[in-house]
Amino acid sequence: MVATLQLSQYLDLPNPVPGCNPGIHILRGPRILPAWTLHELSPHLARGARVAWIDAGNRFDAYGLAKAALSLGVDPRRILERVQLARPFNAFQLVTMLARKIQPLGLPVVLSDALGLFNDDELPLEEARRAFQSFLECLPGTGLPLLCLLPEHRVPQGRDFFTAEFLTRGKDVLTLEPAAEGFRIARRDL
Repeated sequence: MVATLQLSQYLDLPNPVPGCNPGIHILRGPRILPAWTLHELSPHLARGARVAWIDAGNRFDAYGLAKAALSLGVDPRRILERVQLARPFNAFQLVTMLARKIQPLGLPVVLSDALGLFNDDELPLEEARRAFQSFLECLPGTGLPLLCLLPEHRVPQGRDFFTAEFLTRGKDVLTLEPAAEGFRIARRDL
């Protein structure tokens, strides 16, 4: 059985309640996943919701979010200012952000391209493993809803275990898949 779900329920939008839906919610899908997620969040942001967006894949689509705001009849600056954007440039910066910077914000978190920095060919595998262990250790400590986006992309040889291990940590593992009206989020009951 396939359940069609709303993105907002994983971030407790529009009015997040601290501690209401904490945990790691993993959303897998095509490369457009980050842009699609921003588009889907735009009505909530227009109504006043706020999110922290950690852009580990350097794919935050401010232009697309501004277009979504205009289609809703909202000043794009109003929506853009409701997104607390951070861009880690390596796996160790990502861990530091999650361990020290996110919890004080008290906002639902979108971690875009959650594993991309661990799959960086320029990061030696042993260092990537060490950073990944720290990453896994700090995730549950946020106490906030954490939506981790895993867009499809090439995984270097020998690094596919990051994805396999990460998927075991998800409270929910969901898939963005094509549907008649565009896309839908689905969870398959086994």
